[in-house]
This record gives sequence, structure tokens and C-alpha cells, in this order.
Amino acid sequence: QDFKNKLTSKLREFSSIYRIGHFLLKIILRGQKTLKFKSNIIFKNVTFKYIKRKIVENLYIKLNSKKIVTFCGPSGCGKTTVIDLIIGLYKPNSGEILIDNIPLNEINIKSWRRQIGYVPQETILLNNTILENITLGTKY
Repeated sequence: QDFKNKLTSKLREFSSIYRIGHFLLKIILRGQKTLKFKSNIIFKNVTFKYIKRKIVENLYIKLNSKKIVTFCGPSGCGKTTVIDLIIGLYKPNSGEILIDNIPLNEINIKSWRRQIGYVPQETILLNNTILENITLGTKY
């Protein structure tokens, strides 16, 4: 009986640890919904600022899938910031980004980023293989 009580107690501890770990993993991944991008990306009144400087203010745009989209404008107008918001590198200060009508903060960010091809303005090369440079070290 004593062994059974100790075992039950340990199983409860492991169960609690598992639940805490699972909760933390959800926070780390930001969202659990995975999706296959089909329809559109919508910025609903998105505002983003670096410290005190507003880069994007009350932006509402709809980007349809399977279309080529270009962002044009002078340096510092927010082109790269919009892309960084789409891929989840930044979170908006206000407003909402929807991917196929699902809020970006509910989507598994790793799953979402696997669907995006992104060529940054400034290229950084790692002292590694071509594959490592293309995939930025992500294991597939």
C-alpha cells in the first residue's frame, strides 16, 4: 500500500510537470493552430512603433494568396516592417493580423514560417554549408 501511495504521488508530480511543460511550450510556440495558407493575409488597423517612432499606423490591407505583391516607398516608410510583422518577427502594438481569418498570434509560428520564402534586404552568410545558409540552420 505504501508503494502504491508513493507511486501515485510521483505520477501526480510528473503529471503536473507535464502540464506545466505543455503550457510553457504553448507560450513559446505562441499558437497551436497549423494551417496551409490558402486565401489571404489581412492587416486590420495595425499600428507598430519602435520605441516612440510610429512606423505603421492604422494599416488596413488585404493580400491575396497566389498573387505577386510589391511594397514600394522611400527608405524608412515601413516596407520591411510590414514583412517582419507578417512572418511574426514583430507583434503589432495594436490591431490584428489575420492569416486565412485566423489571428497570427493563434497560429503555430514555426509552421507558419515554413510556408514563407523570404529574401531580406541585407544578406548574411554563415561560415557554413550552402544548405545551412539557405535554411538558416533549420533542420528539415
